Amino acid sequence: MNNELFQLLSNAQNGDKKATENLYLKFSKLIKKFGKIVESEEAESDIIIFFLEFIKKINLKKLENSSYGELVNYIYISLQNYTFSLIKKSLKKKIDESNIIADQIYHDSYDKFELTDTLSSLKKLSKIQKQIILDIYLYNYKISEIAKLLNISRQAVNQNKIKALKEIEKELVTKGDR
Repeated sequence: MNNELFQLLSNAQNGDKKATENLYLKFSKLIKKFGKIVESEEAESDIIIFFLEFIKKINLKKLENSSYGELVNYIYISLQNYTFSLIKKSLKKKIDESNIIADQIYHDSYDKFELTDTLSSLKKLSKIQKQIILDIYLYNYKISEIAKLLNISRQAVNQNKIKALKEIEKELVTKGDR
């Protein structure tokens, strides 16, 4: 078989550093392109490391009858799949970081309010809303238990709870702005 790329892969797997270097040079533009897509400083380095490990692990017996184009496509798809995995990791990391920031903002704003603010905001609620909030958060009743106690539907309990929480939030936010 007279396939230059297959021969380079075979030589690289046998420890030929020049063949490994030539393989890298053949795919360096693609590696740079994929590195830019990930938008991470270390992405290109990660892709290079993957590429070097990948060419050592390729099962050449399965690819010995492959054409030059098929080998290029195989390597391209492998690099592309690895790049997608890096993008997923990067996005997950960004989401985790934004969740941490959001949690910190929430806790920072929550710390500004005192219990007296919360209790005074209960005064703005209707009698049934106040009862539902106290039953849920103070006495740990379930929605179904409150519905039976008040002789109303679970849906009505949930609707009143939502309205009450919105009213409390609105009251606390306006107090926090002062």
